[in-house]
Amino acid sequence: MVIFLLTRNTQIMHAELNAYATPFSAPLRSAGDLWSLSTLPGAAALNAEITRQATLVAFLDDFRLMMVLALAVMPLVALMRRPGRAASAAPAVME
Repeated sequence: MVIFLLTRNTQIMHAELNAYATPFSAPLRSAGDLWSLSTLPGAAALNAEITRQATLVAFLDDFRLMMVLALAVMPLVALMRRPGRAASAAPAVME
């Protein structure tokens, strides 16, 4: 299930971050040819960076979910009991 959420969150975050990558955005214009949308290598480099950032945010979301689930289950540890020993249990004898 966590892999599903990671993939889904990566795709969602990629779409959200990609909405800000326009030829009119000031950070992209100041980056020069590194992330130039007019060249294929520049567009590929920008897409790789957006994918990297989206994956990082997706991992953070998944770890936050796992933390919340772990904290929700921790009170159940107090309800657990140690198993009792059987009084008539004899050691097994090998013949």
